[in-house]
Amino acid sequence: MMNNPLISQPLEWATFGDLVICGTTDGAPAESDALCIIGAQRNSVDPFRSALIAMPGPTDRFWETTPLADMSPAQWEALCDGCGKCCLEKLEDEDTRQIYYTNVACRLLDHQSCRCKDYLRRARSVPTCLTLTPALLADPYWLPSTCAYRRIAEDKPLPDWHPLLTADPGSVAAAGHSVAGRVIAEGDAGPLVHHLVDWVDLPG
Repeated sequence: MMNNPLISQPLEWATFGDLVICGTTDGAPAESDALCIIGAQRNSVDPFRSALIAMPGPTDRFWETTPLADMSPAQWEALCDGCGKCCLEKLEDEDTRQIYYTNVACRLLDHQSCRCKDYLRRARSVPTCLTLTPALLADPYWLPSTCAYRRIAEDKPLPDWHPLLTADPGSVAAAGHSVAGRVIAEGDAGPLVHHLVDWVDLPG
């Protein structure tokens, strides 16, 4: 069985303001003798997520057996493939609910790494930034069809290029599903209708 960068120890969580500190349930620090720090909320890749997914441990394909509402914080975080698609500005047809993507990125998205530049405080900085929860995923039509959260909510498998299956974060870009290097800043964009693109929601 291929090793995957997932935490293999059970975790417990303590909240301090906007931060969540995780350690193992026996009171010891998580693997690598350091506590993990991640955002209390998520919907884009954060600079601390690597502290969670870089830890060695065998994959148990938890996403196939654990409902979204029952996932641990580490499992929930690991579902994000880091594509950055959810951080693009989009338009919606209110009659059909059709989503039209643009190549205009949220001002907090790093255009090369696809990481949020202020993940822990992003909801304060960008009030329109939605925090994914199991409740929101009851109707995830507004997420890209390749998004792991949406696919699991719709009882679909992960795309074969997902890092949980490949153990390689670079597999997302290699499969053409990363926005890295393909977007522009909000401040450089004019009307969003001038920036519609058709490469965001391609089949996985």
